[in-house]
This record gives sequence, C-alpha cells and structure tokens, in this order.
Amino acid sequence: MDNTAESQPRISKIWAKNFRSIENFEMELDPLTVLVGPNASGKSNVVDVLRFMSDTAQNGLESALTTRRVDQVARRSSPRIKATDIEISVNIEGDSYSLEYEFVVRVPVGSGHKVIREKTRLASGEIRSKILEIEIRNGRLIKPQFNRPDDMPTEVYDGFKNPFDSASREIPSIAFPFNSIIPGLAFFRQARSLQDTVQSIKTLNESDEFLADMRFYHIFLNVLREPKKLRVNIL
Repeated sequence: MDNTAESQPRISKIWAKNFRSIENFEMELDPLTVLVGPNASGKSNVVDVLRFMSDTAQNGLESALTTRRVDQVARRSSPRIKATDIEISVNIEGDSYSLEYEFVVRVPVGSGHKVIREKTRLASGEIRSKILEIEIRNGRLIKPQFNRPDDMPTEVYDGFKNPFDSASREIPSIAFPFNSIIPGLAFFRQARSLQDTVQSIKTLNESDEFLADMRFYHIFLNVLREPKKLRVNIL
C-alpha cells in the first residue's frame, strides 16, 4: 500500500466583512470546528461565507450573488450608503503549500456589482520559502510589476503589464484561479524555474477545484423527531 499520497487540502482560516449580517469576522478553523450559539447569532452566515466561496468557484461570482439576492448579500449599516464593499478571504493549507486568496466586490444599492480587488499569495516548499503573489485592482494587474525591456515596444509592454486592460469598464467577475496567461506571466517573473511556474499554476487550479467541490449538508432536527410512517403491504 502506498502511504506517500498527499492528504486533502483544508481551509484553515476565513475572514469576511460586510457579508450579510457580518460586519467584520475572522476565524481560524481546525480540522474539526464546531459552531455553537443561540438562534439568529450568525452561525448560518459564517457557514455561508464558505458556501459563497464554493458557489463562486463553481458557477462564477454573478451566480453566487444572484442566488442569494444581491441586495441582501451586502450589509447596509445605514440607508444613506449608496454602495457596500464585501470583502472575503480564505486560507487553504496543503501538504506542501499555503494559499491566501481574497477579493473585494462593490455592491451598489439596487443592482449590479464590480470587482475592486483580488489578491493571491502562494507559499510553497517544505518551509514555505517560495513566495508568489498576484494582485489585480479594477481589472488591472498591479503585482508583479513588469520592467519593459529596451527592445520591447511600449504597446506590447502595456499588453503584458495589464493583460485585463479594463480600468474603464465594470468588472463583473473574479479572475481566480487565474487559469490563463495571467499566472504564466506573473509567476514566470517571480518563480525560480519553469517547473516552479507550472507547479504554482497547478496548485491554483487544484485549490479552485477544492473550493468548488465542497459540500454542505443540513440536518433538520424537527423532521428527525417526527415518527416514521410504516408502510404495510397487503398481499
């Protein structure tokens, strides 16, 4: 029997701000974490942070928002507020890596939304010594910075520097897991080798699949308490 197989990744920390009834919440998660509290204390909303991340990874941000009704997802601290920034962050721990991912989406009163920022930090290796980072703001690649080679035309450099080039339009969806030319360019400038680049992109995609594959189960105690109906077959 092969005992060298890697264990499944797990979520080690979640953080949310202005999500449903949550004003500002942060929690570290053990392999087994139990939430205990009275009714209407916010337990379901904490779980829904994870479900929201899973729905986003599986079906996209717009679907995750509309499923919950956009106007009810964002916490409104005052009726005079015209828009609310929802901030969500999740840490994923694997055998050989740690992944931190966060995004900020602005939800105005009424309808619509815009992705303001995304940030990913990937630490890999036995001592997590290989650090790779990507940051996108308003659809433009901020980190890593690219220095234009002397022989590269400016218009070509701009295309590499800001692959999304969408600062003038609404950003309706997130880019995670960056499964395109974006991580290839970003990681190639930070990674020590092509192998590190390929492995990093693979880790991002596996983390995205892990979030999308999460399952949530509801136990309805009132239903369990009800007596079972016997079925009698008359021959």
